[in-house]
Amino acid sequence: KKKYYVGARQFPVPPCEDNGGMCKVDEDQKMNWFFFDHDNKEIGKVAPELWMDGEPGNQNAIENVAVLESPFSFDSYAGGLNDMNPEDSGYQPLCQFIDYLMCDNGYILIRDRCYKVIHSDPAKAADSKTKCKTEGGTLASVHDDAMNAIIIDFSRENTTVGTVIDKTIRFGLAYSGSEWINDDTTPVDFFRWWDQAGYSSISGSISGSVRAGLVVSGKARNPDPSYWEVIKDSDSYPFLCQKQPTQAYASA
Repeated sequence: KKKYYVGARQFPVPPCEDNGGMCKVDEDQKMNWFFFDHDNKEIGKVAPELWMDGEPGNQNAIENVAVLESPFSFDSYAGGLNDMNPEDSGYQPLCQFIDYLMCDNGYILIRDRCYKVIHSDPAKAADSKTKCKTEGGTLASVHDDAMNAIIIDFSRENTTVGTVIDKTIRFGLAYSGSEWINDDTTPVDFFRWWDQAGYSSISGSISGSVRAGLVVSGKARNPDPSYWEVIKDSDSYPFLCQKQPTQAYASA
């Protein structure tokens, strides 16, 4: 088995003198263990279920720091936290890295991707793909209602003229002739077509090279979040690019 120091310790340490130098072993000991950050600030209690069976035991005079023990592979030993004397050596630290995801200027971070609406220079589908690729990305994909709502709100903020928004925004869902595919090769697992709002149907109306577009319209015409429509590749529209964010490690 292996043991790794983690950022948890007992505070305050219970008195042990009345027990012959041995700290008392009971369930109450689990209640005053906390995680601390690198600035020595308390960030939360150690959940009692994280301890190994019979721990924290405090079998020595001072066992007020925690180690994580990895499980054996050949028996039922489950692993978990164990209390140790802070003077014990030979154990490696288990580090937690805090990192930030950052987007280039003009992009917004939504979950784990960066998005940008290019509306000042509408383009045909091929040119849209090229422009996104030039910036290190692809035409964006949309995978659920929540993401669709966030993207459409962001799109409206970047395309609004007064209170009227009059341009559909192309994204990376394309029709191959027999099925819909995403430019970024992620699975096509979500649709929000205009006919779902009861306006019109796309059934039987797909012909030629087409893609999906976010219908960014006034709320009187289009419920929120926005629905999609089919747009021709040969027509110029604003478009939505996505790219990977930059990771910046802040601390450990």
